[in-house]
Amino acid sequence: MTDDGVGCELCGTPTVHKVGESTSGVEEWRCTTCGDFKRWCAGCNQGWIRRFRIRGTDTALYSCDECEAAWCSLAEIQGRESDRRSVLRRLGAAEDWGKLEMVRERWDVPR
Repeated sequence: MTDDGVGCELCGTPTVHKVGESTSGVEEWRCTTCGDFKRWCAGCNQGWIRRFRIRGTDTALYSCDECEAAWCSLAEIQGRESDRRSVLRRLGAAEDWGKLEMVRERWDVPR
């Protein structure tokens, strides 16, 4: 993967670029066309860390769409990861994947 422009699964353009790193060292990427924001999973080096919400609650978790590593908060991402099932249990949620909904994070794109 390079920062020359990765394909965006949301808008279909090759305009996803690395914009920096979080204070904990997680790579942050943004699509310059639609504004979709994502984080690169350093654990598997193959997937995007996305924010999910447990339906019907305000409870959020972060999980890699490739290796399914998961964290309860952004601050935990560079720490020891857990699998999605363990994090759901820790948050008091059933292991029902249907209860998770992806929350698209956006950065405003200048028009």
